[in-house]
This record gives sequence, structure tokens and C-alpha cells, in this order.
Amino acid sequence: MIAPVPPGTEANRERGSTFRVHIPWRRRDKHPEAIDVVVTDAKGNRIPNVLRREINREFGDLIFEPVSGPGTYYFYHLPHVTQGTYYPKVDYTPPSDTADPTWKLAASEVKWGDLPEAKAVRFESVSAFDAFTPMELIATQAETEDLLNLHPAASYLVFPEDRHLSVRMWDDIPYRWAQRGANTPFTGHAKRGEYFTFQLGVWACRGPLERVKVRFSNLKIAAGRTLRSDKASPKPVGRTLQSDIPKSAISCFNTGGIDYKGKSYTTDLSVPKGRVQPLWCGIDVPVDVKPGTYVGTAAITATGAKETRIPITLVVGNDVAKDHGDDRPEDMTRLRWLNSKLGLDKSVVMPFEADGPLACYTVPDKTGFFQQVGRPIHSRMDRFSLPNVWLFADQMALRVEGASGVYEERVVPLLADPKKRLSSEAWDQESRIGPIVKRLKSNLDFDGTLDYQIALTAEKAADLKDIRLELPINKEVAQYFMGLGRDGGRAPRTLDWKWDIRNAQEGAWVGSVNCGLMFALRDEHYVRPLNTNFYHEKPLVMPTSWCNGGKGGIRIRTEKDAYRITCYSGPRKMKKGETLHFNVHMLLTPFKLIDPRRQFSERYYHSFKPLDEIQKDGANVVNVHHATAINPWINYPFLVPDKLRAYIADAHKRGMKVKIYDTIRELTNRTPELFMLKSLGHEVFSPGKGGGGSWLREHLDDDYIPAWHAVEVGDAAIINSGMSRWHNYYIEGLDWLARNVGIDGLYLDDVAFDRTTMLRVRRVLERRIAERTNPARGPSVPSSLGPSSAFPTIDLHSANQHNERDGWNNSALLYMDLMPFLDRLWFGEYFDYNKDVLATVYLRGGPATPGNEPPPMPKNGPSGLIAIASWAKEDIDVRLKIDWKALGMDPKKVKLSAKPIVDFQPAAKFQFGEAIRVPTGKGWLLTLEPK
Repeated sequence: MIAPVPPGTEANRERGSTFRVHIPWRRRDKHPEAIDVVVTDAKGNRIPNVLRREINREFGDLIFEPVSGPGTYYFYHLPHVTQGTYYPKVDYTPPSDTADPTWKLAASEVKWGDLPEAKAVRFESVSAFDAFTPMELIATQAETEDLLNLHPAASYLVFPEDRHLSVRMWDDIPYRWAQRGANTPFTGHAKRGEYFTFQLGVWACRGPLERVKVRFSNLKIAAGRTLRSDKASPKPVGRTLQSDIPKSAISCFNTGGIDYKGKSYTTDLSVPKGRVQPLWCGIDVPVDVKPGTYVGTAAITATGAKETRIPITLVVGNDVAKDHGDDRPEDMTRLRWLNSKLGLDKSVVMPFEADGPLACYTVPDKTGFFQQVGRPIHSRMDRFSLPNVWLFADQMALRVEGASGVYEERVVPLLADPKKRLSSEAWDQESRIGPIVKRLKSNLDFDGTLDYQIALTAEKAADLKDIRLELPINKEVAQYFMGLGRDGGRAPRTLDWKWDIRNAQEGAWVGSVNCGLMFALRDEHYVRPLNTNFYHEKPLVMPTSWCNGGKGGIRIRTEKDAYRITCYSGPRKMKKGETLHFNVHMLLTPFKLIDPRRQFSERYYHSFKPLDEIQKDGANVVNVHHATAINPWINYPFLVPDKLRAYIADAHKRGMKVKIYDTIRELTNRTPELFMLKSLGHEVFSPGKGGGGSWLREHLDDDYIPAWHAVEVGDAAIINSGMSRWHNYYIEGLDWLARNVGIDGLYLDDVAFDRTTMLRVRRVLERRIAERTNPARGPSVPSSLGPSSAFPTIDLHSANQHNERDGWNNSALLYMDLMPFLDRLWFGEYFDYNKDVLATVYLRGGPATPGNEPPPMPKNGPSGLIAIASWAKEDIDVRLKIDWKALGMDPKKVKLSAKPIVDFQPAAKFQFGEAIRVPTGKGWLLTLEPK
């Protein structure tokens, strides 16, 4: 803020004259009296003699001594100190008394009106982005009272607002509303085919509002208000231009929508007394509507309150919008993405086959549970083979135990056969188990994902000792284990675990390389908790059925023939008619085969640099992180599309791929829709205590969780709440990027979405990239028919989450749902590989031939690469045991050697069977090649 001292008076010619200044700052922060005001001259020298006569939210009256003489002075009214970088903490400077006591006493005794006046001429900020918009300048108390006096009987007032001026305050109305008045008509201008948005700001001025709704009429063209058709925008061939916009094309995002699973819902919207609630509305303007002026109404209602009708006028021009106007994020046309169903079809994705078998052999029992599961995958993981590896030693079962023992289960025959779909199998089942009716719905998807929804209803009051699920795993399969507080490793012979909200634990994975099972215990109230540093902000909802007030748990015992996992809930009493949901989410691992040829043909570059430099280093896949010139804002890569498009186009000419950092976990404050999303309550953003960087503190007030702050570009993010309609927006955004920018995939840095969204991501990217690489293919051709070079590459990075702040969760367990649709994992951050003794041998071979035989050894050139590494505390000797038959090689015709690699290894030759010395913390890259 600038306050110039006027020259020309006798007083001004004397250095040290005292001036008064009135600053009408209309501040949105709640307690400006608790924050200092720092005054400097034009050169930045602080003015010590300052007296705060009155400081409040409406204005600041100050007296100061301009010791630098006539000129411009600066009043900094939000001074603060920032500590930290990526998760900063801001402290606003409290008032400080730097004035000379004698000057202060003299200044305080002079009447305000007798002091010469310095005029406040303008407000400045670091940048336009940091400035307070007209929607952040509060109306004064007097202005507010005048407005209320104009509507003495109204329990609420409505203020239509332009889409470019998002409502930013919830406890105050802006000055512009007080000036304009309430319940005024709204007029907007749109193109044909545009998705036009606007706001209806509802102020609960005299009491709380319940069940707020908005109802629209048709928008009809006004008589004599048709515009001349533009020759450049002819009407669609064979179609008559419409003369009205149906009310079905108008919706309000705050009162309902379509969730990320494609289900419609309505919101019971309430507004506390004194609060402002923006209703964001959208009009899907038909492309074949007549240019002209359309009129209608929006009727706002609330329980027990009088209806308010707002006249709506929409002037539709001749021009036709491209992609509904989506190329301009600032126009808020992309809000329609929040209700998208894109990618929610049932098609499969590569490398799975639409008309092929599921990736396992399953035999459901009459009780609905698996009698057996077989996995026909070779231990090399690059081919299918027989015989099957069997998961269970005995069939899994749900047991209900009463006072006299386990009840017998009597199956109720159902008329419906198991439902077979293109990509899944489903079956329903019903039983009587003593006093309990069991209703089971099951669904097994093409990737080995299984969901059991189990509802147990008491036909009469029941006193039960236990309800439990028994998983008798084959002992040969139960080699490794992770979950339930264990960070991974050999499967424990015994384990006793109890539910605890402090831990993000609900199940485990047990298995071997080519056969395993992940299980998670849930009920109908399951909500995905937050992860990656924020678990305790939104922890796991304890399942009422399984947890049973802390009585439930999981018990593991190693028996003679089985590795038995018992998921028990403990004793309880059920009332007549009471229903409990014992849902189980399962994953049958592994999900798919490894393609070594593709994995080794991709060379990654994890930095944004000139492509010449990257290509010289031999890389052909570039991961462009955020906080870079072409992807500056975290998880919102839409604001500099031209730069990103040019970089990717150049890469494609060189035969290179470009993937970008874009995920759901936090969202940049640069998002144009930020305040609209905040108007949705906690649907998209998690509740929290606020804090973080100064921009967040000054523009979002509170009720959010600050996240990553990229200091180098001034990017401050807040945490997403988990599963929400923002996932729909995300899917549409990826589709837009694939079509308009040309991305080849994604680099995911921890995510806050589940399998449903991940599968949608895969479907959308596969289709768009296949269309781009083979335009003749068209969108209707199944994606599995595309060449391997045409499908996207999706990577996932995760930091180790096996710690207190993340609820002792396992990254691999947390993201196992996503792994069928991922191509590469980057699990390394915060993992301590030095604590384990490990010698790893990996032999790279080619993909299997159709007959499941290894490919023949090439006549020339290297035929295999063996990587050996050791994390032992001392040097060790390693001897290789090679299955020559499996490799299709003759040991008499190949040699083993190490090629010289600068700063890595010297040249060396080895004999098969001899010891190879591996220094601690180092390793070898050994080549198998013809003699």
C-alpha cells in the first residue's frame, strides 16, 4: 500500500512533520489488530515513529513521521516470517512499538483532524496472482446493515456472480455485492456449444438454511432477439437450430452430481447463519441453438424459507466453441468434467485380453467362497505354464459360532446363474447359518481383483461367540508376507494382530513369486484414508463388523498342511433384524506377465532438460516433473500447454516418449477452479487447521491441510480429501492432455485414488494414444489390438510409508490395487536397503515364444545380462547356478565376462561354477555371450 506525503505546505518543508493517513483496506483476515504495520520510505528505510490510532478489518488509521521528507511511503500491513521450505510455517509479525516516547505522546495529543493528511492512493502486491480480488474486499458493517434494511423480511439473499470472479469469502459479503444489491438479474454471454458457468451466491443473513436447492426453467429465446447467423458458423447439416435451451441442460454442482464410480447423487446442502454459500451452475449450450438472447429463471429454495427467483439472461453468439471451451481453463467450462463418466465402461486394458480367460483358475464352492484357486504362471514371470500353483490347502470359509459350537450352513438355492461378463464374473449366494441369514455378492475381474460383499442379518436375537473368515493357504505358497505391522519379508509362523485406528492396517498379502493373495477387511462404511504423511488427518474407519469394538483381529498359525489365517470378530450380541457387513476385498497375485524386452528397451531420464542433452545420454523416455518450465504447477498441467506441446512434439520426432508428473493427492493453488472446489465443502479438499505458506493463509483462511510448497516457482498446494468428483475431472484432464498435448503416459508420485480411477486412467490413455499413433484404428476398436509401442507407460513412485505418521503401512500393499495397470515402480525414497543382507541375481532373457519355450540363443551379440548386488556387511562370494535348459543355451558355447564400465567395474572373466567376489555395497553386471 502506498501513502504519498503531499509537498507544498510549510509543514511539509520541515523534516519530521507528523501526518495522518486513513487506509480503507477492507481486510478479509479476522484480526488485523494483532498484526504489525511496517512503514518504509521509497528506499526501503523503516520509519520508526508510527502510531496505530485505530486498526480494524474495515480500515486502518495511522499517524507517522515521514523523516525522508515529501514523497511516497509504503505501509506493509501483512508482514510475516516464513520458516521451512517445502512445508513452510508462517508467523505474522505482531505489533511492535518502535516510536520515540516523546513523539508518540505529542502525536497522540493532537486531534485527528488537525493533522496534515497523507492520501492512500493504491494497493500493490508481489504479483497479480497474490493480489486480493474484488471478491476479497469486505463490505463494511454500515454497508451490510443498509443492504439488510432493504430486505427486512428475507432470511437469505442471493447474489448472481460472474464465472471469472469466484466467491472467495465465506464469512463476509464483498463490497461489490453491497454496492450492487441482492436478488438482481444475471446476464451472461456464451458461444454455441460452450459449457457456460456462473454463480449464485447465497447469504444466510438471518438464520441457518437447510436443504438448499436450485431449480431452473427452460431458457427460451426472447421475441425479436435472434442474432444474424454467421456464415463462418453454419448450422449442422441436416439439423434444425433450436430456439430454446432445455432445463435439463442446466445443473448445479453444489446440490448433486455424478460420483467417481458413475452414480448420480444429491447433496443435502445446509448453510450456517451468517455464511456465504456459492452455488456454481452450468449451462450446456447446444451447438445447434439459434444465436440470440435467451431468458429464464433460477429458483432458490430452502426448508421453511421463501423462494427466491433470479432472472437469467444468456446471450448466445454466432461463434461455436471448440471442445465446449475447454482450451481456456480460466473460463471455468471444465467444471462439467466433475460429472464425467469417461472411462467407466467395462472394457479391458492391455496386456489383458477381452476374449481370453481370467488370469487364474477358480472354483467357487456352493457357499460362494473359493474352494480352490490355481495360478498357471511360471516362476520366471514371463510366461504361462502348467501345472497350476494352488493357493489354498483347503477351501476358505465363513464360520458363525454360537454357544454350542459352529452352526451348519444351509445353502438356499438361487434361480440366477453366475453372471458372466466380458471382463468379469459375478455370482450371488444365500444361506441360513443358525439364526443368521447370509447374503453374498461376488465379483471377480479380469485382473484377479475379487470383492465379496457379505451381509449377515439376524432373523432373531443372537448371542454369538464369533464370526470369522478362515483362509487356509498352501504352505508352499506362504513364503513371504507384508502388512499388519510387518514391513515385509519371510512369512511369520505365528502372528496375533488387533484393530487399532492409529494404524492404516486392514489386511495383508501372503504368497510367493507366482502365487499370492492380498485381503482387506471392510464394511459398508469404508472410505479410503489419506496417505503419505497425512494418515492421521483422515484415518481408517474401523469396520463395525470386523473390529467389533476392538474384539476382532487376525490370527495366523502354521499347521502341518496349511498356513491358516483366521480373521475373527469376537463375541457379540445381534438384535433381531440387525445386519452386519463383513466385506472382503481380495487380489490374486501376480496380475500379469513381465515383458523383459520392453522393460530393458526403455531408458529413463528423470529431469526436464533440452532433448539434445537427454538423447546424448541414451535416454528415450523423459519423466517431466512439476516445478519445471513446461509443467510448473503440481497436478495441474494445463496452464502452459503450448510449451509442453512443443517439447513433446520435438521428442516424438526423435522417437522419444514424454510422460508428465500429474496425480491426485494435493492440488496447486494456481488451479482456476480452486475456490469453486472449496465451495463443495470437504468433497474435494480435506478438512484441516489451515496454515502453510502466506498465500494459503491470506486467501483460504482455514479448514484445509497445507501440502507441498515448490519454493522455486511459488506453488503452494493443499491436500485432496480422497475419493471425489475431482477424479472425474482428472480423467477428463488426462484425455485432454493426450489429445491436445500428446503425453505418452504418467509419472505418479504417490496417489490418493483406488483401482476404479486407475483403470479409468489406463482406458483413456490407451485409447487416445492408440488413436494418435494409428488414426485409422478409431476409438471403437478394442485397445488390446493396438501395437505394444502405442500404449501408454504409467509409473508409480512411493516413499516408504511404514512409519508412525503413515500408520505403519506398506507402500506395495497400499498401491497393490493399482499394480495391474502400472508399467514400472520407483519404490526407493526413505527405504533402508542397507539393513537387509541381500544378494540379487537377475538374468535378462527374451519373451517366451508361443510354445512357451525360451527363445533360441542369437548367433551373434550378447544373449544375456546377469546383475549381482550385495548389501551384506562384508564382502561375499557368489556362485551362479544356471538352468541352461530353461535358457536354451549350451554352457560349452557361451562365456561369462564383465565389460569395463567407468567408475563401476573393471573388465573381468569368470568360469562357470567358480566363486565371484562381490564387495559390500557393490555389484557386477555380467554378460553371457557366444564364445
